[in-house]
This record gives sequence, C-alpha cells and structure tokens, in this order.
Amino acid sequence: MRIIHKIGIGLLAIAMAVALPLAAGRPLGLAAADGQGHDRFWAFSISGGCFRPSQSIFRQLYAPLLWPVTVQIHFQPLARLGAFLGWRYLAAEGQTTVLEPEFEEAGHAIRLRLHSFRLGMTLHLPWKRIIPFLGIGACYHLYQERWLEAPIKSTADQFGLLALAGVAVPLNRRWSIEGHLEYAYVPVSQNTPLDGVDLGGIDLRLGLAFHL
Repeated sequence: MRIIHKIGIGLLAIAMAVALPLAAGRPLGLAAADGQGHDRFWAFSISGGCFRPSQSIFRQLYAPLLWPVTVQIHFQPLARLGAFLGWRYLAAEGQTTVLEPEFEEAGHAIRLRLHSFRLGMTLHLPWKRIIPFLGIGACYHLYQERWLEAPIKSTADQFGLLALAGVAVPLNRRWSIEGHLEYAYVPVSQNTPLDGVDLGGIDLRLGLAFHL
C-alpha cells in the first residue's frame, strides 16, 4: 500500500504541475456564462449509474453490474482547475461461490455495503456550451460483507486511486447535467477477508449539479 500511496501522490503532483499553467484566465463554464462578472466557485452534485467491477470473482459473487450513488462537492478556484470531495455508496446482495468442485455445499446469501470517500482535482476544458473535464484522485473504501444466514461478518478499509473523464452541460445559471466515466483501482491488501480482490472497476453515471 505504501507504493500505491507514493504513486497516487506522484500522479496528483504531476497533474497539478500540468494543470496550473492552464488554469489562468477568465472564469469559464457557468461562471463565464453568468455575465455578471463574478465566479461560481462551489457546486453540489448527485449522480447515479452502473458500476462494473474489475475482478471476475466480484462479479460472480454479486452481479456483473451494480448501482452506486455518488454525492460530491466541487470547488473551482481557477478558470480551468477544480477540486472535488465526495462520497459514494454501494449496496449489493449475492451468493457465495463454491470454488472446489468436490464440495457440493449450497451457496449462502451475502450482503455487501461499501462506502467510498474520494478527493481529487479536475481540469476543465470548455468548448462552446459544454464543459468536458478530466480528473484524478484518491479514494478510501470502507466495506462490510455479511452472511445473511449465519453470524459471519467481515469489515475492512482500503485506499485506492481513481481517474475520470466527463462532460457538464449547463442548463441555466444554477443547474447543469453531468456525465462521468470513472475508473478506480482499489486492491485489497493481504491479511484481510477479501485478500486479493480489487474493489475497483468502471463506473458510468449521470447526475445533476447545483452551482452557488
């Protein structure tokens, strides 16, 4: 995990070094469209969509597609550079899988609850009336897996990295529609109940943002 932390910090530093020179200039997006000479620094968004886990065992235990909800706060201090702080919640139910064919034990119902806290930065590239953006960040996962038919429960936490791309479409001075395509890499460390499982994957979601 120390290696992942170093890689994440390095990527964030590189992204900031590249993005800051591009960030100078007049406000863009909704701030520029406002036409009143003041910036809209803050935005709150909620989005939902489909999530495809990277690892096959994850998909076998639960489902090929899962449906998380994400809430984020956006802060854009410069014309092209922004930051975000968010929370993502995923709930799923599945069934245990028998890995060895000689064991004919029936599967057991299980339930997963996963909270993901994320922090990162975005680079905005306005084009006409839409605002494409790229982002990079880190995430912190808290997960709990519980057997519904037995008193078995496992909990743990894990850090990971994420990268995203998306587009915002302003509706008016206050509201915009946002689409996100996100990839997260969250490998579970050794000596945990989910040893070797990657909790990350591809997330495609659509949401609504309110700008202050």
